[in-house]
Amino acid sequence: AILDGNLNTGKLEFEILHAPGHSPDSICFYCKPEGVMICGDVVFEGNTGRVDFPGGSGKQLKESIEGLARLDIEYLLPGHMGIVKGREKVKRNFEFVRKNVFPWL
Repeated sequence: AILDGNLNTGKLEFEILHAPGHSPDSICFYCKPEGVMICGDVVFEGNTGRVDFPGGSGKQLKESIEGLARLDIEYLLPGHMGIVKGREKVKRNFEFVRKNVFPWL
């Protein structure tokens, strides 16, 4: 299992964040100096990862997304759809997901 911690690529260092919900072992990679969040299937532009797979949890996904939303993110790189670029656009995306997707989780 991968635990929260750091991953150093030589040029960049990423913080590994456990982000369960879509799956129990979902993780994200956050490079604070660059404002880059690689979030896999946790959150996309206008949506979230599914929670109807074995081990999925809407409650955990909401908590994971709320944790990500508190970070300073310039580039949100999800596993699907496109890159969300710009701090304001990323912030608006989290707000949209809270308002329009959270009620269905």
